[in-house]
Amino acid sequence: AGQPLGPLQIEDFFLCPIWEEQPLDPKAHLIRLDPGVAFGSGCHPTTRLCLRLIHQVYELDQPATVLDLGTGTGILSLACLAKGAQQAIAVDHNNLAVATARKNSHYNGVEGKIILHCADALEHAATPADLVLANIYFALLEDVIKLPAFYNKKWYIFSGLIGTEIDKFLALLRQQPLELVTVLDDNLWFAVLARQR
Repeated sequence: AGQPLGPLQIEDFFLCPIWEEQPLDPKAHLIRLDPGVAFGSGCHPTTRLCLRLIHQVYELDQPATVLDLGTGTGILSLACLAKGAQQAIAVDHNNLAVATARKNSHYNGVEGKIILHCADALEHAATPADLVLANIYFALLEDVIKLPAFYNKKWYIFSGLIGTEIDKFLALLRQQPLELVTVLDDNLWFAVLARQR
């Protein structure tokens, strides 16, 4: 993943390391980050793809509650809150990631809006939300999308898929009560936006 050398703009998100000056563009959604050593500086293709899809969802709708499975440094939860979400439930099985996400929620002044859990994504897959982000690996995505209790959300963003995994994933997705909206790719990585039928 590696740390960005400087600020990075994706759609109207401006990802800015805490040691950098912030941008002057008043329309940008500023997300201050200390990437720490955990995964998720914003440079990884899956993170960039998810940010593009979050932008797309918030152009169409205003999801108030977000479930972020595999939150890493919290970047996708922070992006949704910057777009107007009221609450994010962020889950990661890595203690270090959760600690980094907690710091990043503090830098962005949204501690009260992010509920962090150090846990397995499957344990929280049934949590109700308007939008779910699942930027996790294929084997775990497979388990998550096979859970009937997972289908209590309106919008679904899936990522962490590489190469031929996308074909297998889309075949599985067609068996679920979701409508495919968009598939994006970046450097052999894929992200998928779907919505409740």
